[in-house]
Amino acid sequence: MGRLAPPSRLLSGSSQLLLMVLTFGTIARVANGCQISGVQVSARSDTTITVTWTEVSMDATSYVLELSDWVTFSISSFTVYGNASNFTFTGLVPGRYYSISVTVNCTGGSYVSGTVYDSTLPSYTIVTITNKTMTSITVSWMTSLPNAYYYWIYMTDTTSGREMYNFYSSSNIYTFTNLVPGRNYSMSVMAYNSSSSQISDVVMDSTWVPSFSDPSLICDQLLPSLGSSPDGSLPWSTPPRARVSTAFR
Repeated sequence: MGRLAPPSRLLSGSSQLLLMVLTFGTIARVANGCQISGVQVSARSDTTITVTWTEVSMDATSYVLELSDWVTFSISSFTVYGNASNFTFTGLVPGRYYSISVTVNCTGGSYVSGTVYDSTLPSYTIVTITNKTMTSITVSWMTSLPNAYYYWIYMTDTTSGREMYNFYSSSNIYTFTNLVPGRNYSMSVMAYNSSSSQISDVVMDSTWVPSFSDPSLICDQLLPSLGSSPDGSLPWSTPPRARVSTAFR
């Protein structure tokens, strides 16, 4: 009975070479354990996404991260050399979805992670009421819009529905004056940069109601601060301040 030839003897020279390459690559991958796991989005802002992963390989030489934009369908590639376990993509578009994959390169092999999906946070402009009196309300604001350099400020009298303020400011604080005591107002701010804008949510508050426990306070606190009529339509001459007597004569 004749001896059986090894399977490799039955292959041509080129086929044997291909088999050796594939076998070596498999052995190298198993021996080196070239892979990563646990790829996930760990942090987001309106313009950044941070991904983290768990490294299994001990001989990683570099990581290649691919970011795909779901709106433009563009793919951006970033390479990190040496051992790493996180990467932050910057300069992204607020409120946009992206897909991310990570490839780890090792000595003798490479491994591609699964794809993770997430979005940046929407941009924001937040208005805060910092002070108020019977005739004024002060607001300040902050925005995530990059390089914002001017703002449009809006105020509406919620009782009459009349828009009282609509103007430009380069500061991030403003005091509305000549308001009606005890009146409710709504306020918002639109932030602008050279290419886009971001509107804030509407905030609402009212001016203080005059206190009648001491009638003299009406003259002391209210009249000196009014330079025009409360609705801004008529000139207002502040009368001489006088103390009001509460005694019966």
